[in-house]
Amino acid sequence: MIKREAFQNTILKTLYGIEGVVSVTLVGSFAEGVGNEGFSDIDTVVICKNLDETLFKKCLKACENLENIIDKKLYINSTFGPLKFDAEDNVVIHLMVYDLFSHIKHVHRSPFTCYDWERSNKYLGVKLGEICTVGTLLFDDFKKSRRGFAEYEAELEKDTLSYREYEWQNSLPTEIVKYQPLDDRGKAEFIFHIVKNLIYNFFKLISGKNKIPNTIEVKTVINKIVPNDLDFFDQFEELMILKKCNQLEYTASIKKWALIFISSFEDYLKKEESSIVNVIFIRHAKTSKNDGRFLGVYSNPSILKYDYKINMKFDIIFTSPLKRAIQTALLLKNKEQIISDSSLLEINYGDADGMEILEFSKKYPNIVDAWSKKLDPKFPSGENYANVLSRIDDFSVTLAAYTKDNINDKSIGVITHNVLLRCLIGTKMKLPNHLWHLIDIPHCSQLHFHIWQGKLVSSMDRAYLVDLHLRNVVSLQ
Repeated sequence: MIKREAFQNTILKTLYGIEGVVSVTLVGSFAEGVGNEGFSDIDTVVICKNLDETLFKKCLKACENLENIIDKKLYINSTFGPLKFDAEDNVVIHLMVYDLFSHIKHVHRSPFTCYDWERSNKYLGVKLGEICTVGTLLFDDFKKSRRGFAEYEAELEKDTLSYREYEWQNSLPTEIVKYQPLDDRGKAEFIFHIVKNLIYNFFKLISGKNKIPNTIEVKTVINKIVPNDLDFFDQFEELMILKKCNQLEYTASIKKWALIFISSFEDYLKKEESSIVNVIFIRHAKTSKNDGRFLGVYSNPSILKYDYKINMKFDIIFTSPLKRAIQTALLLKNKEQIISDSSLLEINYGDADGMEILEFSKKYPNIVDAWSKKLDPKFPSGENYANVLSRIDDFSVTLAAYTKDNINDKSIGVITHNVLLRCLIGTKMKLPNHLWHLIDIPHCSQLHFHIWQGKLVSSMDRAYLVDLHLRNVVSLQ
């Protein structure tokens, strides 16, 4: 059998050498394991500029030709999903081919899967996270995404596994959902897969770390979710050993064990959500100077006399001290307290305040050049993203202290500015900061966050970021 590293490099070079392919990444146990671990099922993600049936068949053929360098039968699984075709006498390449746009959609629909993929350093071409990043996991991912509670429960009840496969119409792909009945081995594998993934993904949510939890961390998560089931961790560890030895066997009790765990997990999250404080960030209403120029802290225009309607009720409102933010706060017509906080000011553009972008580019080409190199220069006599992030941290501390002292307040409004909101979204969703300028925030738009366990975290709909990533991939085409 060819050595792991040599075979990894061969797969990467073979697929990346195909015209139209911009990224090839090995993910899963074959990418992260050692020795022969994961060698039977090789998860391979290919991203193309544009995908048609001809290019897809080239990728398939390139993988099929790799059978010449291994001493086992090679099978190519080109479906999307956790179908398993591995056996003792074969090697499976799980070939998942996307174009740039379908990959972006997949990231937003399947954050758990794609978050794991971003961990891989076995790639050629563009790194997956630079095309489109999950950023961080969210509470709603467990309820709304693929491989969330609803999908798992439905498939467990029917003893089926959903997967997707391309069908071709005029040489263009369409993803078709299909269902695979599970045999006893498949049922046992899938049941353990569900429980393990829920535990691992919840660890990633609460820790903010994209890594596989160790034994102590797994036990900590289990104790949170099923604190009264003292045997659950031991059962999980026993099943983990059987899985690694390919000796998992299906029983009705294992299925019941998984369904009880899922139900307990849902109850736990509902309890946690009841303690959450909702924080709605709102960009101020439009002014006459919001015309593309740098509108910072030295310009202080009033908002335009539009009939704005922000039908929201808050227990308290925090606002930037600038006139356009305070006037927007008053539009809400809340009787509750309005608190001005300088941490919420727009970025300080310094000497560039009020300047149009073309004029700025001519006067400060060194700063524009630094941006092109993905650096974070300060505006002349002003701030940069790092300075704004420091103020966001200060305000997060203020919010946490306020919610601790005012436990009955469950809804907080925050009126602030464009760049601060871009920095907030960028840092909380862990987006590369050279993309932050692409984030589009309409005036009076509402961005959802919350205070959970003393921290400010995002609860934004992932669809909000689709446009950002779609505009980013244009540069890759």
